[in-house]
Amino acid sequence: MSTQFLPYLSRDLTKLIENKKNYDFIINVDDENNKKEFCVHSIILEARSSYFRNSLLNGFTKKENNIYILDLPDISVNVFNIVIRYIYGGTIDLDRKEALDILNLLVVCENFKLKELYDYIQDYLIKHHQDWIFQNFVLTQQVSFTYSEFTKLQDYWTAIVVEQPEILFNATDFTSVDKDALLSLYKNGDICVKESELWDHIICWGKAQNTKLLGEISDWTTNEFNILKRIIEDFIPHIWFYEISSEDFCYKIMPYCGVLSNELYQDLSKYHLVPNWQPIFNNLTPRKKDLSASNSPIITNVVKKPNIINLSNPPPPNSPKSPNTFNSSITSNTLNSPNSPNTLNSPSSPNSPSSNSPSSPNSYSSQSSNKFSNSFNVYSVNHLSNSPIESKLINSEQAALISSWIQGNNDTEISNKWKVYGFKLLIRGSRDGFTSASFHKMCDNKGPTITIIKFLV
Repeated sequence: MSTQFLPYLSRDLTKLIENKKNYDFIINVDDENNKKEFCVHSIILEARSSYFRNSLLNGFTKKENNIYILDLPDISVNVFNIVIRYIYGGTIDLDRKEALDILNLLVVCENFKLKELYDYIQDYLIKHHQDWIFQNFVLTQQVSFTYSEFTKLQDYWTAIVVEQPEILFNATDFTSVDKDALLSLYKNGDICVKESELWDHIICWGKAQNTKLLGEISDWTTNEFNILKRIIEDFIPHIWFYEISSEDFCYKIMPYCGVLSNELYQDLSKYHLVPNWQPIFNNLTPRKKDLSASNSPIITNVVKKPNIINLSNPPPPNSPKSPNTFNSSITSNTLNSPNSPNTLNSPSSPNSPSSNSPSSPNSYSSQSSNKFSNSFNVYSVNHLSNSPIESKLINSEQAALISSWIQGNNDTEISNKWKVYGFKLLIRGSRDGFTSASFHKMCDNKGPTITIIKFLV
């Protein structure tokens, strides 16, 4: 029977970094102001990292007086210290490390081809630094979508932005988000955003992509419109233009009609001007508008505990790539994160006894911390509307059921009856707050209303 004493091996090998004995490799990291020299051993680097193995094999590393020398100015001292201790000792400690350093560490591990750490670091970031991810949402997107291996961060980012797109759209650096990531969001049928707002956001993003579009639109020529058209043309097919109100069409779409095809613009104009006009281009499947808790990608995909790293199965070697890391000094504009990363929203019944006044003046603020899941909406109810309900908790079938209750029925056969009623969002807890003052300010004297509050069980 064999007995393992790996902790002792790890401890003794790590000491080699500190005592600088018999080293044959010098790695200089960080910029000139913080530059630090690490004296290491090529045989260990070759054995542990395909990056260093191929770098030495292909002569990418210079050699002076029988000492290999490698400069890595884009890697901070803090990050490289974590990496080199892992390479020597097989251990990694991310406690009390800055989230930005951990994100940079993930990029460095990708460059060094330490694949066994990819999932571990992503899981750690998601589990322990959600607030930071929310505050640096665009930066997280830029890093995670640059590398195909970072699928956990990519999936987490996408799940968040589908449920709470305002986090992305309200970010001060929203216009720097990657086109492919933004386009995938527009293609997603689950996103709960008004179509007119999606139009506003893509116009804002598109104009920021070219300095020629920074002037007043009244001064634009055909050239400027054509530039913007080329920038956002991939997004146009994924906007539900026929769900945009006539007022928004007039004030938001018409000024930028030059970016639409003539056929689409003419058809939209007829749709808003000619009664009972049948749209020609209205062939998109309606957005699902169903982000209930049971379908939530964030709630159902709970972050798993990191797996124990198996050092006995190293990844296959890969071609070397010069480190292209995000320097630890990188900064990004922050944004105010919502009260909860899993904020959900929904309407309720206008005939409810508490349709316009909560049973307790402070019920929303005093109980939300232990019973509510930050899910509280009030809607005014009007007849005859084809607009979809703006909700993240209920789907179209549940809205149809509510409409049947309004009509005094208990139908279980629900089709599209909900379209008979228009549900206009008056207040959203995660957006407007849970206080009685905000409730009365935004909901008093609004006529019939529906209120739904999601409780934590």
